[in-house]
Amino acid sequence: TNPLILPSVFSIEILFEQHQQLYQYATLLSNFTDTSGILLANKSGTNNYLLGINGRNYELPFKQNKWLYCTFNFFTDHIDVYQNGEKLFSLPNEGTIKNSSMPFTIGNYGMFRNYFGNIAEISIKSQPVSAEDCKSTWTLIEKEYH
Repeated sequence: TNPLILPSVFSIEILFEQHQQLYQYATLLSNFTDTSGILLANKSGTNNYLLGINGRNYELPFKQNKWLYCTFNFFTDHIDVYQNGEKLFSLPNEGTIKNSSMPFTIGNYGMFRNYFGNIAEISIKSQPVSAEDCKSTWTLIEKEYH
C-alpha cells in the first residue's frame, strides 16, 4: 500500500453515525504513529473524539447527535474544527502533517480499535472547506438523515 501524502493545507470531511463503542479508542480514520500521521477516534463511553497529529493528541468534546458531519481544516499554524455546520474549535498546529509510513485505514487501526457504526462518507481535499460550505452541506445532510 502507498502511504497517504497530505499537502500543507488540506481538509477532511467525515459523515458518521455516533454509537456507543466497545473499545477505548474506536478509530474512524488513521495512519498515525508516535511522530507522524493523523488519527480520529472515539473515546469509549463519551462523546469525546481524539484527534491525533504527528504524535500529539487533542481531545474534542463533540455535541451528541445521531449523525455527525465533521470538517477539519488543516493549516500550518492551526486547525479549524466544525461539527454539523458550526465551528467548534480552532486548535494550534505546528507545521504540516508529517507523512506516515503506515497505511491509511478507515474504521479500524489495529487490534481492538474497530469503530462500530456507519461511516457514510470521508473526503480529503487539498484545500480548506469554507464555513458557508460546511453549513450548507450540513443543511442537506440534515434533510436526508433526520
